[in-house]
Amino acid sequence: MKQIFILLSFIVSSTALAQISRTDSMLVDIVDSLETPVLLPEKMIFTQRLIWGEHGLIRNWRPLTKENRQQEFKIRRVMATTHQITGLLTLAGFVAQGIVGAKLYTNYSDELRATHRNIASGINLSYGITTALVLTCPPAIVHRRGFSSAKVHRILSAVHLLGMITTNILANEVKNNFELKPYHRAAALTTFGAYAVSIVAFRLK
Repeated sequence: MKQIFILLSFIVSSTALAQISRTDSMLVDIVDSLETPVLLPEKMIFTQRLIWGEHGLIRNWRPLTKENRQQEFKIRRVMATTHQITGLLTLAGFVAQGIVGAKLYTNYSDELRATHRNIASGINLSYGITTALVLTCPPAIVHRRGFSSAKVHRILSAVHLLGMITTNILANEVKNNFELKPYHRAAALTTFGAYAVSIVAFRLK
């Protein structure tokens, strides 16, 4: 089990690192966005609209102008890069958690349990930051239609977000009902799988 997690980690991490300089779902069509006369897209995530929309919170001191939007695209790029870095840290945490979790199932100890819990806290923190960066970044304007790696990434994001919620809920419930362990493990593996594939998806054309 340990060897499998290490091998998968190497493959996925190598793939993910190759994507740092490539367009992701946050950076999609940023050049086209700068060239278009439209300043805001018609569709935005509700959090983006709340912050960066025409009447968003940021507009109280940052008017909606072409110059300001150009600066916002630079902010978007920084947030996108940070999103990828924290995403890789989260992936590393998933791998470490998988190794510790496998040992915990076969050779339980209080020390391993404490390690498992601490890693889980770190994953929740880095995952939360990674998600927050997506939800609060300035919106792009132009998004390509049809099938794209960015869309696959977004679909899988919904899967691993649901998996994260389920895994955390079951982690608390397992304390009172040990029969839930297999379900907790299945949810964790599903979350890791969806998360890892969402990164690999950027290799799709």
